[in-house]
Amino acid sequence: CIKYRVPDFEWDVFKKIKQFMGRMWRTGDLLRIKVLDESSLNIEKQITEKMEIFTRDPRKIRFFLDPNHICDHNGVKCEEVKDFSSAISTREIPIDEIAVWGTNKKAMRLSDERIGRIILSEWEKNKTLNDTVGVLSNYLKEKKMEKVDATEIVNRFEEIFHLWKEDFKTKYIKYASQREKETIKNLSKLAVKRNEKPREHNFIPDKNRTDFQRDRDRILWSHSFRRLSNKTQLFPTGSDEHLRRRLAHSIEVMQLALTIANSFGLNADLTAAGALAHDIGHAPFGHAGEMAIDNILKQISEDLGGFNHYEHGVDVVRYLDDMYLSSGIGPHHGLNLTMETMESIFKHTFFRTREEGSLSQEELSEITKHDFLRDNT
Repeated sequence: CIKYRVPDFEWDVFKKIKQFMGRMWRTGDLLRIKVLDESSLNIEKQITEKMEIFTRDPRKIRFFLDPNHICDHNGVKCEEVKDFSSAISTREIPIDEIAVWGTNKKAMRLSDERIGRIILSEWEKNKTLNDTVGVLSNYLKEKKMEKVDATEIVNRFEEIFHLWKEDFKTKYIKYASQREKETIKNLSKLAVKRNEKPREHNFIPDKNRTDFQRDRDRILWSHSFRRLSNKTQLFPTGSDEHLRRRLAHSIEVMQLALTIANSFGLNADLTAAGALAHDIGHAPFGHAGEMAIDNILKQISEDLGGFNHYEHGVDVVRYLDDMYLSSGIGPHHGLNLTMETMESIFKHTFFRTREEGSLSQEELSEITKHDFLRDNT
C-alpha cells in the first residue's frame, strides 16, 4: 500500500504546537491510497525534536527552521532554494537541502542556524528590519565575525521571504501598547497613566485601542448617549429650534475638557470618555427634571435615597444600557467601562456643595450604592 501525506518535517511541527489552529499547506496531501488490503505503510520520521517554528499570526504565515539541515560552507551562506514552490507537490527537492522555509512557499539553504534563529525571532517579536540588523551585528561581534555584513544577511532574508516588505503594519502602524508607552512619557505626574483596575466583565483586549479609547467609543455608540439628543439642558419655556440639548452640550464639554487636559498633561482619552458620559444619566428638562424626580422618590420613601444624575449615570453605564455583546465572551448588561471612567462620571462636579444640591459630592461619595466609588473604601 501507499500512504501519501503531509511531509514529515511539517507534520511533526504541527503535532508539537497544541495551540496551533492553522491548516496544512495542501489538504490533498492528507489523501490515503490503499492498495491490496487495509494496511498502511509506516513511513519513518525524518525529523528530530529540534524543529522550530516562527510566526506573528499562524493564520497568515509561518516559518520553519531545521538545525539538522544546515549546510557546510566556509563563511555564511544564505541561498534561495529555486523552484521550491513548484516542487512542493512533486517532492523533487531533497528535504536535507532545506534549512528554512515558509508557508509562503519560499525556502533557503543556510550555513549558520543561529543567524536564522536571530532574524526570525526578531521578526516574530515585531521588531523592525533595522532593529534586527542591530541584534545580528552584536551576535557577529561576539563570534568575532566582524567581516560578515549583518545588513546584507538580513536584506537577503527579506529578499527571499519578504518578512517586512509585505507586512506594512510593521512600518506604518503603531499598536495601542506602543502608543500608550509613548503617551505616558509626556503625561504629568498628576495624570492617570493607564487603566489599573479590572473591568466588571471579562473582555478581549484590543491591540488597536487603549482601554480608555474603548470606553470613549462604547459611550459614543451607546443608545444612552444617543438619547441625550432629546433631553433639553434647561427647562423649556416655549418652542425654540435652537434649544440646548444634552448631546451637543456633552460634545462641547469634551472639547473644553480636552483643551484643559492637554494643557496640564493629563490623560486625554480618559478625559474624553468622562466628558462625553458626564451627563449620560441626566433627566430631561434640565435640573428642574432632576429635582422633580428627586422629590417624587423622597415622597415615596426616604430610603430610596432620592435621585441625582451623578449616581444615575453610573447606573446607566453599568446596568441600564442595552445588552452589550462582547465577541468570545457573551452578552452582559451595561457598557463594561473601566472603573476610572465610571468614577469620572460620578465625580464630574466634585466641588458641588450641599446648598447646590441635596447632598454634597463628598457626602454622596461616602454613602453611594456603588461600593467601588466610595471614598472611605
